[in-house]
Amino acid sequence: MDINDAKSMATDELMSMLKSSYEGLSDQEAQIRLAENGYNELKEKKPNPALKFLKRFYGPIPFLLWIVIVISYFLHNFRNLYIVLALLIFNALAGFAEEYKADKSIDLLKQKLSTDSRARRSGAWVKISSRLIVPGDVLRLRLGDIVPADCKVIESESLEADESQITGESLPVSKNNGDLAYSGSVIKRGEATVMVFATGTNTLYGKTAEIVASASPASHLEGVVLNITKYLIFADIIIISIMFIYGISSLRIDLGNLLSLMLVIFIASVPVALPAAFTVSMALGTEKLVKKNVLVTKLSSIEETSTMNILCFDKTGTLTTNKITVKKIRPFNTGEDEVLRYAAEASRRSDNDPIDNAILDFASSRAIKTGRQLRFSPFDPSTKRTEAEVIDEAGNYLVMKGAAKIISGLFSLDKTTKSWIESTVEELSKDGFRSILVARSRGGEELFGILALYDEPRQDAKLLIKDLGDLGVRSKMLTGDSVSVAREIAAEVGLGTNILDSANLKNMNQADLAEKIENVDGFANIYPEDKYLIVKALQKLKYHVGMTLAMV
Repeated sequence: MDINDAKSMATDELMSMLKSSYEGLSDQEAQIRLAENGYNELKEKKPNPALKFLKRFYGPIPFLLWIVIVISYFLHNFRNLYIVLALLIFNALAGFAEEYKADKSIDLLKQKLSTDSRARRSGAWVKISSRLIVPGDVLRLRLGDIVPADCKVIESESLEADESQITGESLPVSKNNGDLAYSGSVIKRGEATVMVFATGTNTLYGKTAEIVASASPASHLEGVVLNITKYLIFADIIIISIMFIYGISSLRIDLGNLLSLMLVIFIASVPVALPAAFTVSMALGTEKLVKKNVLVTKLSSIEETSTMNILCFDKTGTLTTNKITVKKIRPFNTGEDEVLRYAAEASRRSDNDPIDNAILDFASSRAIKTGRQLRFSPFDPSTKRTEAEVIDEAGNYLVMKGAAKIISGLFSLDKTTKSWIESTVEELSKDGFRSILVARSRGGEELFGILALYDEPRQDAKLLIKDLGDLGVRSKMLTGDSVSVAREIAAEVGLGTNILDSANLKNMNQADLAEKIENVDGFANIYPEDKYLIVKALQKLKYHVGMTLAMV
């Protein structure tokens, strides 16, 4: 089912289409659908190990070695035959063994990372492996859960999900009844009952993974070896031709002896040890990286990485901490510490809300003392604010924080206050910050302030980008956040501020697209499929492109 169709359908309509209900599926029906749809996992084509091993005897250099082996056999040069054959087999065994170990490590890692889900089957809530989920299943999502499939929210209880892996948005997204929760996102707050409408490769994340898997860029190492082989063959043809003509016309050498000499020269010019040398050097490099807890899935990836000249970074979780922090405080008719105090009093640690935690951490770092909460109302998507009644030595008062329009709408404000709130929010928004309006009300006195929140860059991000630049690697940032947010982060980590809105990518012709992508410092409003478009465009410009992915 298409995601847009699921989004536009009413919940009851979707249930009817999936032939399910609020009671979920029966065990028998779930088994039938599992057979029809397959496991809820990304399909991985695993080649036959025997065929994978035999492919190591295929390629430009192996072909030359086979020719040398055949020629050596007919010339009865068995010593040379055995040496070349041994090198060929050694190269195949070493490469296959290293990749086999990496594959086993990845399989073990996948098993350790497998998750369970709470599903309603045959009228009862049961815990099942997430790979057994099928379309039509009713699931219960709670704090800390990874959403196992694309779902439609049936009943939300202040649900918020971290979709940074999907959209790059660092702040959690509220999910109300009828909204979609995407596979791979993480529940940061609340609970919800949801209905699965897509699993495995049919999810938004799965479709993106399929696009990436379908890409098969040519290996730089293979290209280098192929060029060496071409030059050697070309040089051999020239040398042998000259020898043949000179030997027949001037030296009158017997044809049989001349052919034998020419074959010896051909064998001597073939780099029989080249594949083995490559394999040994990369295997040694792999072992060194393993000791540093780096998992190398292919031997050639070491050489590929060494030739990389552009690296595309995911912003959230890679260049940034994926943790909300307070960047600025803008007080209106009070001081900064007072604004931070009221914001902390309108927060609660036990709710584990990312914004509350950011405010409380910042207040703690500045040793802000707060009053005692008498009553607390946590964030609710319907009210879009938190509220608390607090007592201090001067008596009781009310504090609240939330979206500027929501909080300001609860008070009768004069034009000066309204204008200040609107202009401050707009200014901070242009700088890439999310604004939270804080208010305190006591005995008719109203105080206001605004907190600017953002996803703080990692401390070592700027140094990393500088070091990569010194090595000749250009860095580009990719994020699902807005252009203003992307520009702010890019400037802080030393990338530059030339940010392209990815919404313009699909409207450009190939020439303009290539020029834009080559010269910008980063991309904003990125969707997963846009990353594939950007990387392919850079590869067409003959760049060797690397890509980092933020993982849940």
